[in-house]
Amino acid sequence: MILADMSRRSPMLRYVPLPVYSMPTYVDEEEPFDGRGCPEASRSVCVTRSGVKFVSVDTQRISSFGLWCMREWKSSFRITTWSFREDDHTWRRDATVYEKRFPRVSPDFPVVNVEDPDAICFRLKNKRYNSDEPAWMIEVDVKKMVLLAANAYDSKGRQSLSGDDD
Repeated sequence: MILADMSRRSPMLRYVPLPVYSMPTYVDEEEPFDGRGCPEASRSVCVTRSGVKFVSVDTQRISSFGLWCMREWKSSFRITTWSFREDDHTWRRDATVYEKRFPRVSPDFPVVNVEDPDAICFRLKNKRYNSDEPAWMIEVDVKKMVLLAANAYDSKGRQSLSGDDD
């Protein structure tokens, strides 16, 4: 992340690394979003009313915390949220949520709610089976582990309460 204090007469650029390891950017043709060929599928940086937030969704196959952590990791995925500390330009880990708190589908495309930085929106889509199954957009408070909202969308992107394709 590159920062600059624009209130200064001569702003200086400052590089602040994200709090995770960089990932390979290969694209798996069968599962293009499980790699980091599409970083927005697993990571998000957002400016909220309380500061800068970073979200990382890591799968067991590809972990942002290094290979040594993958060997000890028992979950299929985890979600970690971080807050940027402006005073010392470091990241503070806010919450880590493991898959046992979610359905059996790995969430992707995280987006932080700018009004409530503990609320994260995700897409849930079963990529391995029937492509006609609905995709769900959910909003979760990751600190309280409360589902705040859920909406189903059919394969054409229309909102569908039943999940059926009309």
